[in-house]
Amino acid sequence: MNKLWVLSFLVLGSVQAYAFERVKTVKISDGRNILANSEGMSLYTFDVDEPGVSNCHDGCLAVWPAVIVINDSEINAPFSSIVRADGSKQLALNDQPLYLFVGDKKVGDIKGDNLQNVWHIVEMSLEGRNIEEYNLNSQGVGMVSGSSAKAQAFDPVSFFPEGGSKGLAGLSEFAVMHEGVEYLFASEKNMKAFITSPKKYEPTYGGWCARAMVEGQKVHINTDYFTVVGNRSFFFVNSRAKRFFDRDLEINTAKADKEWKRISGEEARL
Repeated sequence: MNKLWVLSFLVLGSVQAYAFERVKTVKISDGRNILANSEGMSLYTFDVDEPGVSNCHDGCLAVWPAVIVINDSEINAPFSSIVRADGSKQLALNDQPLYLFVGDKKVGDIKGDNLQNVWHIVEMSLEGRNIEEYNLNSQGVGMVSGSSAKAQAFDPVSFFPEGGSKGLAGLSEFAVMHEGVEYLFASEKNMKAFITSPKKYEPTYGGWCARAMVEGQKVHINTDYFTVVGNRSFFFVNSRAKRFFDRDLEINTAKADKEWKRISGEEARL
């Protein structure tokens, strides 16, 4: 079973007939970030529910399938699982059970929002992260090599000595959502290392070329070219860019840090 770890959040199983593998945030047309499954289908709460209790049964469930948890041993606040009347466990956010809506047909649909004034989408705050400036593929996955919409995602831990110092392709069964960005890993070991220290293993400058960032430019990378210094990993578009950056690492890092703050609003991770 594929799983996504949402840092400080949860590990999920499936959703009845609407089985999904991961949970993520999706930006909808009005700019809000909402909670969704791996296919981008929106999740909802029901005002008629009580804290820790679902009051959606029978015909209601046919329209609003409950998000069923297979393994709740790793769920952390503000998420939890509640026990339904049939004994199954349902995912809850702040003790409010979560559901899908059968009327939603595509990514970003929120046709169930405010229906009967009792069903609502789940907005997610991504304070301090301007993920629109990150180098992501069309699925919202980071640490990608190349410029295509379906660019291959790589394991960010694999570039460090403890990960083998060689870029490895990420696998969907080892997925982590960290502050709105999804990362894939080559192994459970690397995934758990990231969960322990995400600030260390996230690529600098949102995954853009460090040499280009010196000039304040966002350029796609080739993961064959990288430099790891302490707790930071730098990536480059080609060998020439890597040589330029490495020749005066301290000065170029300071310049790139300043430009990334200007672009993203984020302070450098040291």
